[in-house]
This record gives sequence, C-alpha cells and structure tokens, in this order.
Amino acid sequence: MNINSNKYEYRLVAFIDLLGFKELVSTFKDHPENFEWTLSRLKRLDAQKQMVYGFPKELDLQMEYTVFSDSIVLSSRIPEDPVNTSLYQIALTCSLLLKSGLFARGAVVDGYLYHKNNIILGQGIIDSYNKESAKAIYPRVIVSENIIERYQTEIQTYPLKKLVTSWANTLIRKDEDDCYFLDTLQSIPNSLFKEDYIPFLKTTRNRIIDKLGQYRSDEKVFPKYEWFRRYYNASIAEHPEYGLEPIRRIDS
Repeated sequence: MNINSNKYEYRLVAFIDLLGFKELVSTFKDHPENFEWTLSRLKRLDAQKQMVYGFPKELDLQMEYTVFSDSIVLSSRIPEDPVNTSLYQIALTCSLLLKSGLFARGAVVDGYLYHKNNIILGQGIIDSYNKESAKAIYPRVIVSENIIERYQTEIQTYPLKKLVTSWANTLIRKDEDDCYFLDTLQSIPNSLFKEDYIPFLKTTRNRIIDKLGQYRSDEKVFPKYEWFRRYYNASIAEHPEYGLEPIRRIDS
C-alpha cells in the first residue's frame, strides 16, 4: 500500500477532553447563561490556535488544532516540528482551560494520522483516545514514553529562543504511578500569566475545594479532584514563597 506522506504521516497527537462537560451541557436548556459562558470559552480556545503563528520562524511549528464539543485534538509533524514547542501549545491550551474553570484530561502519543481542515483520520487518534481513556483517568494530560524521549533529547540540543527557555525545562512532571504528565498548573501559568499567577492559584484552589465538596459522595468522580488536590499541594510545597495554604483532605 502506497501512503502519501503529505496526507497520512507520522505525528505527535494529543486527545483532550473536559471533565464534567456532559453535566454542564445538561444545564443549557434551563440555564442559557451556562451555554453562553461555555460557548465563549470554546471560541476563545479556537481563536488561540492562531498563536502558533507567533512563534519564531526557526521553530517552524505547523500544528493542526480541532475543537468539537468536549474534545480537543492537536497534532504536529514528527520530526519536523520541535516537540518542546508542540508540548508547550498543548500545555497552554490546558492552562487556559483551567483558568476558565475547566479541568482537562488527555494523552499525548505518536502515530500516523491525517489531520487537516478539521478532518482527523488514522491510528494516531485511536491510540491517543485509548490511552486517555485507560491511563489519564485524573485531570492530567499524560505523555507517552516515546514523546518523553524526544523531549528530553531535544531540550538539550535544540537552540530555543528566550521565549521558550523559561518553560521548556519545566513542562513535564512525573506522577506517583510513574506516568509523565504536562505541568499545566505551574509551568505555563507561571511564565505566561505572571502578574495574576498567585490570584490564578488562589482561584484554582477554591475551585478544587468546590469540586471536592460537590462530588464528595461520588465514588467515581471524587478521586479525580482528590488527585488534583494532591497535585496542587505538591506544586505549592515547592514554592513556599507564594504563601499559599495546602488544601486539606476531604473524606469521600
């Protein structure tokens, strides 16, 4: 079988979904303000894909970006696109979602994919969806070992501009279960939001507490936000200068 590499090609693929989105959609009929709020956030997210054109030309990032309902798919070429920059774009997307009060989970893998003009077809999307479903579990975006290997090699060899140097070394965290995931709470917000970073952390803290209270008796959903509580506490423990209190454990 002859495959046209310009159409069906080896790509970095991220599949992301939003926690609690189905419940939010169920309120649209009786609460149109929820629909307007959600639509405005997704429109902002869709507009954000234009930011790839703001990177220095030598980074040559050509990322495809599709938003539909509660799902987001991003993909970029391998090896042509710098993995650091692609992961940055994915982490930025999730950080902006979190800033809007939407918790994201997903997976980043490598695989063959056709992704152009909102048409997505290939094994890459199936693999990223399956990995998200099986391993992401919590509101985190996990990164496959293959992508981690590329990231760790590239970060030491690729001549990054000052624009990306500040976050490139801190994009990835390793979880308690040895999964690597994007540090969307600290890496991007700390370098991008800057002046409103501490208010962002305080607002996120309040949202985590609200979610823990809301789903306290839900054995399926509660552990997801309990994971984020631990992630939040671990992040602020690394920076006592922020002067933020950890979130106390709430028993389910």
